[in-house]
Amino acid sequence: MLQSPLPTRYIPTVRFISFRRGDDVGAGLLLADEVLHLRVAAELVKERSDLSSVLQIIRGGSAALGACRRLAADAHKLGQARVPLTQVQLLAPIPRPARNAFCV
Repeated sequence: MLQSPLPTRYIPTVRFISFRRGDDVGAGLLLADEVLHLRVAAELVKERSDLSSVLQIIRGGSAALGACRRLAADAHKLGQARVPLTQVQLLAPIPRPARNAFCV
């Protein structure tokens, strides 16, 4: 009997972005027509992971990714952390990479 390649538990996809809003540059999750400002959302729920940038989220590993998934699931409750997409300027996901990265 063949097993399904899909996991038995569905894990929702999160779309990370870096953005600028005024003088604030941060990491966010792209929601339909809004951005969930991850640093602000983390402060609202007293999340301890550093979610200030996409690079910090990568460095934070599974703990930071788990925090992002929890915040995404509760985004409807975090009105102060949601920003209309029209009010942000999208930036490169990792504006200043730690090293040069080449893809072939």
